[in-house]
Amino acid sequence: HLDMESKEILGQALLTYEGTVLYVSHDRYFIKQVADKLLIFRPEGVEYFPFGYEAYEEKYGREKVDASSNALRINTTSVSEGQASDKESESKKKSSSGLSNNPGKERSKMERRVLRLEELMEQAEEEIKKMEAQIADPANASDYVKLGELQALLDEKKSTVDDYMEEWADLTEKLEE
Repeated sequence: HLDMESKEILGQALLTYEGTVLYVSHDRYFIKQVADKLLIFRPEGVEYFPFGYEAYEEKYGREKVDASSNALRINTTSVSEGQASDKESESKKKSSSGLSNNPGKERSKMERRVLRLEELMEQAEEEIKKMEAQIADPANASDYVKLGELQALLDEKKSTVDDYMEEWADLTEKLEE
């Protein structure tokens, strides 16, 4: 029972969290935003779905999804030590074949990365504005050492934004395919 702003903050925190989180929610938007695996609890038993909510909707259709409104969703983004070797071998298979064994999870990871890149670009742009303001400040006009340092930092930050933008464009293109 969170307000919209609190849900957004919680969602962003969960997207950047590297561990495993188990949560219960009836908010489909929140689940779509955060979950990359689902556990659906029904009277006849528990169903595990290894992809995100949108993939679940696609596979089972709206009717079955609506019928499972009392479902428990699970977001798992990390792997226990016992599963680490499986994860490594799966990763090797992916890199050699270029294909993912779990397209829903890969898509979810890409979507989270796109959101994170957008945040990083926004933060970097704010820092760039501050640096540009410092460079333009008349009080710094005669301090060539400071101006040089600021310009070097500014160039580095702009390069970082360019890298973020390139990765963002690649990922959004892949997501549109």
